[in-house]
Amino acid sequence: SQVWIDSGWHEHQAAVYEFCRQAAQGLQPGQEVYRPTKGFGERQRGTTRYRAPKARGGDVRYIGLQFDMRSQPSARIVLVHVNSDFWKSQLHQRLAMSADEPGAMTIYDAASRLEHREYSDQITAEVQKEQWMDGRGEVIVWERVSRQNHYLDAGYLSLAAGSFIAAEIERQQSQPKDGWFDRQAKQNAKRRRATA
Repeated sequence: SQVWIDSGWHEHQAAVYEFCRQAAQGLQPGQEVYRPTKGFGERQRGTTRYRAPKARGGDVRYIGLQFDMRSQPSARIVLVHVNSDFWKSQLHQRLAMSADEPGAMTIYDAASRLEHREYSDQITAEVQKEQWMDGRGEVIVWERVSRQNHYLDAGYLSLAAGSFIAAEIERQQSQPKDGWFDRQAKQNAKRRRATA
């Protein structure tokens, strides 16, 4: 339903944007499947922490749980801004949960204990720590231990995208049906109440 692609590496940004633009041709705004993303974290190279917008409007198209979608007019794209610190913590919390708990993440059972070694190494390539910041108190930060963290990034982006999908399903289910038959049924019910 959603494919969120990290466009944070400057060397790949133009290619990711172009791919997402081409994939969205013919779709109504907001219906995109392929979306470029940019993670924001306290200790991230060349970036600042995530700042959630207060309301939609202007360039802000959508506000989700610790992510938002902002129009980038010069690039002709809508970029997903993601709180990487929050979602990395979510990924590790969900992997630590019991497999039968709602929201738990698991990996498949492997014949060899070495089969998940690369995955394990990459999702532990950064370590969560608490750090004191003046004016803000204790803040969760992620410190890089190894540069090979691609599965960690892919995992947290997948969780954020899943959160977006769940919120959209809930929003669509809560919207009233407004087809012709629904309007007729409402009008008939209103007439019956008026004559009763």
